[in-house]
Amino acid sequence: MRILTWIAIVFGAWFFLIAAPSLVSFLIVFSRWSSDPSLHQKNADRAFAPFRDRTGPAMQLLLTLPLQELTVRAKDGVTLRADYLDLGSEKTAIFLHGFRAAPLEAFSTISLRLRDAGYNLLFVTQRAHGKSGGFFTTLGLREADDALCWVDRAVGLGAKSVLLYGASMGAASIAYASDRLPEAVRAAVLDSCFLSPSAQIRRDGKRLHLPWQPMYPLVLLCGRIFLRDSLRRQVTDPLECCRVPMLFLHGEADPTVPLAEGRRCCEACASQKEWIPVPGAVHAVSPLAGGPALEERIVRFAENNCNPIQEEMKK
Repeated sequence: MRILTWIAIVFGAWFFLIAAPSLVSFLIVFSRWSSDPSLHQKNADRAFAPFRDRTGPAMQLLLTLPLQELTVRAKDGVTLRADYLDLGSEKTAIFLHGFRAAPLEAFSTISLRLRDAGYNLLFVTQRAHGKSGGFFTTLGLREADDALCWVDRAVGLGAKSVLLYGASMGAASIAYASDRLPEAVRAAVLDSCFLSPSAQIRRDGKRLHLPWQPMYPLVLLCGRIFLRDSLRRQVTDPLECCRVPMLFLHGEADPTVPLAEGRRCCEACASQKEWIPVPGAVHAVSPLAGGPALEERIVRFAENNCNPIQEEMKK
């Protein structure tokens, strides 16, 4: 009996101190409830606060545009939604926001610059965020397939040249799909791309002073069970087979994803690429921190690869 008592005590301690917190941590990170941007508005306000003089007017203008809601059915059956500005152009920019971010706010100024350059705008709401379906976000793993669904939708609407633009989790979504992008995708911009969900979870655990070492294996197991994928899967593997021109942006003051990790993603990319570290920029605000000069470089990169006239001249 004494042995059974000690076994029960040890198991109980393990369950309440390690297993249960690991499950709760997984749900906190990946569940729809925790990915609601409104729950994290203070963090968003802090990131965008230095740029309100630009993002405020840009958001007001975006909200006056004739945006229409589009839907697609994801590979696993989840219904996804996006806002679409149709200019009747053959060029479409698809924007993929980051974890807990709002689609329009994340790309407010750069999207208007691309609109002025003649791009239709498609603002995706990622799975388990806002009006899109799904209970779990996967930090880019399934979102990669979702991005391909949106490319097909854009092509179905008449796009011949597609620019993919992702920030943080959105950048990882593009990176995970980078080895199987269809011909219509002519270029991609990745801002603050991270290496893998597991690397980000481990880093955030350390930053928040959680007992991540004993919890980490169980969080990975939860990923296998609930997400049916490996949280250790790295974006560098598909990037090594990428054939689409990529522009990598990363804030030099990013506290969430280290600059070195973004550079590693860029170095792994096998296609034509460009690396731009942005002085003073924190996480996923590179175009805002870089100002009009950087936005002009982004638009020029897009035009050099997505403009149908440029494509005909190359041929």
